[in-house]
Amino acid sequence: MDLNGKVALVTGSAQGLGRAFAEILLKNGAKVSLLDINVPKGEEMKAVFDQTYGPEQTTFIPCDVTSEVQLKDAFHKTKEKFGKLDIVCNNAGIANEQDWEKTITVNLVCCIF
Repeated sequence: MDLNGKVALVTGSAQGLGRAFAEILLKNGAKVSLLDINVPKGEEMKAVFDQTYGPEQTTFIPCDVTSEVQLKDAFHKTKEKFGKLDIVCNNAGIANEQDWEKTITVNLVCCIF
């Protein structure tokens, strides 16, 4: 799949499936905006991707997807940095029975923002 010239945004991209999605997008030529609430892991992941794909291919934006303000700001920063946004991978998610309202907000409500 050729994604040269495309710009993607991946939520929950610091580890697991989000990181794998980001890597596949980068391997196929896309520039990727990496969003995650975990700043240390996000910065570490960005550094690894910078070595492999070059620092101009990614940007890391700390973001709590349950915050409409932070999420909208991340979309704006992505467009500001790369000039457009073609692909959104809404990957962020949690599973926590004790805090089910936050689980619903992260897994469902943030998609509506």
